[in-house]
Amino acid sequence: MKYFKFLLLLPLLMAFQCGDDLEIIDDSLNETGLLGRWEINSEVMNGNIMDLLPKCCKLIEFRTDENEDDLIGMYVYTEDTNNVYSGIFTVDLNSDTIVFEPSNNQIFTYGFLMNNNFTELTFNFTDNGVSFQQTWVKRD
Repeated sequence: MKYFKFLLLLPLLMAFQCGDDLEIIDDSLNETGLLGRWEINSEVMNGNIMDLLPKCCKLIEFRTDENEDDLIGMYVYTEDTNNVYSGIFTVDLNSDTIVFEPSNNQIFTYGFLMNNNFTELTFNFTDNGVSFQQTWVKRD
């Protein structure tokens, strides 16, 4: 009988042993694969590779906001170590676009493509008549 009581208490004891459980965020943005931190890997301007040197120091992090049911979140873009920009983004899965709204109220619309295992992200956009294609890799 003591053994049976122990078996009943065992799940309760195990439930309180895990102090460092990962918090799983239940947000509609999870389905996009965008959440997390990304680092630039390559950049093409008007069909020409910008340079062959390894890219670094451009990071973008996509985060959720307080509304779990929409495709709107927050982002932080870091260029080198001195320039940090933040704002909100909205994903449109019908047109495969992301609309960035930095704190200066400008709006930027980027086309995006995600690979099947959510480790590579490609942005396509035009800035001042110049077309860009950027490839980003997931860092965490």
